[in-house]
Amino acid sequence: MFISSLILRLVHFLLSSRAWLCHAWLRCKSAILPSYRQPANYRDIQKDSKRLRKLPLHISFAVMEHDLRCRDLACLVVWSVSLGIYCVSLYDFNGLIKANKERLRTEVYRQLELLMGDEVSKYSFHFYDPSCRQGGRTWSGESGEVVVCLLCGDDGRRAVSEVAKKVCSSVHSRRSCLEEFTVSDLDRQMPLASQGIVDPDMMVQFGQLKCLLGYPPWILRLTEIQSLYTHHNVPYKSFLSTIEAFANCERRLGK
Repeated sequence: MFISSLILRLVHFLLSSRAWLCHAWLRCKSAILPSYRQPANYRDIQKDSKRLRKLPLHISFAVMEHDLRCRDLACLVVWSVSLGIYCVSLYDFNGLIKANKERLRTEVYRQLELLMGDEVSKYSFHFYDPSCRQGGRTWSGESGEVVVCLLCGDDGRRAVSEVAKKVCSSVHSRRSCLEEFTVSDLDRQMPLASQGIVDPDMMVQFGQLKCLLGYPPWILRLTEIQSLYTHHNVPYKSFLSTIEAFANCERRLGK
């Protein structure tokens, strides 16, 4: 028992040391190489987009850190949009992102103007919170129409509860039989799917925790998950490295 505990502690120490060294290396590169710290401009990001083999249709950023910074999250949103990714999710377990929705919205538009200048008029943004009733509008996925989904730990439980109520009500009123429902039917009734929002192709986790931390697992069935040490002052090159990893990933879908 003592040996097992000692081995686990050693493994934890080695993994923590590796994460700390990676973060320290990124900070050193940012300090030594200014070009690593920030993208040159909007045109350079679009050049990066053209050389990538593929891009995610929907990218999700999951913050597993206590100190949430709207400016850094806004940069991630703006960089994603500049690459041509028009569906972005932001997640934290406690709902701090939702609580700072207006501050985040303001910061997104500020970063857009700083990076794109006159190109800002090409984009329209919709900030979607599945816990709020926002019927009548669905995401079309057209170029320039951007949806930013704000998610927290309660959304998964709430979504399952609401769908279960709909199914029970439909069966109880004899409008349908329980045997008629399929997994696809239930998927379509989930909040994101009902708004025309596809499951994320890619998720970037920020922090030392290597777990979903309440993120709805059923929308991550085919999601490529990447990790970065922190979202604080994350360099564009670090963000781009995760996109490059996704672009080079071959999805076999169980084959």
